[in-house]
Amino acid sequence: MTTRLVPAVSVVLLVLATPLVAQLTSEIETQKLIAVSSSLSANTGYSMDLQGDWLVAGAFADASGYVDQGSVRVFHWNGAKWLEVDKLWAAEGGAFDYFGKEVSLDGDALVVGAFQNDFGTPNQGMAYAFRFQGGRFVEEQNLFPSGVSVSLSYGGLVAVSDDRAFVYGGFDGSPGLHAQAARFVFP
Repeated sequence: MTTRLVPAVSVVLLVLATPLVAQLTSEIETQKLIAVSSSLSANTGYSMDLQGDWLVAGAFADASGYVDQGSVRVFHWNGAKWLEVDKLWAAEGGAFDYFGKEVSLDGDALVVGAFQNDFGTPNQGMAYAFRFQGGRFVEEQNLFPSGVSVSLSYGGLVAVSDDRAFVYGGFDGSPGLHAQAARFVFP
């Protein structure tokens, strides 16, 4: 499940010590997570996913290599506190890709959307599949639609479950509706 937060400089994670039913009245903030070397405008935490001891937080406007290229911060719970253990970005990313606008984590699989990536055509978009190997997430595959020659904004929404990735694009160029959705599932 991806949680959207108002863009912020830091990611705040509330660790709850009470059952889910009692959350509304007994939440306590136990740690404030600050992304290392994150700019004010990186929007770290705009998209997040949490599974077990792992938290991934998209920073789609991070200027790691290029303006608004984007990145994903990886945090791990060590039993006492959350630690930032990695920063991911697209190997061939470029300016205004917005990598990390959407993230989805399931088991050892992570899918990251970069809906403005200029792969093929301007703003076609792309999604990236990462796999947890050797203690870190490694880019495994680029996910993109075949035969599409329009601005698709592919990767605007992503989901992963049981090693299947679902990637959404906002327009597939079909006649008729202005914003007909394109959905792609990768086994």
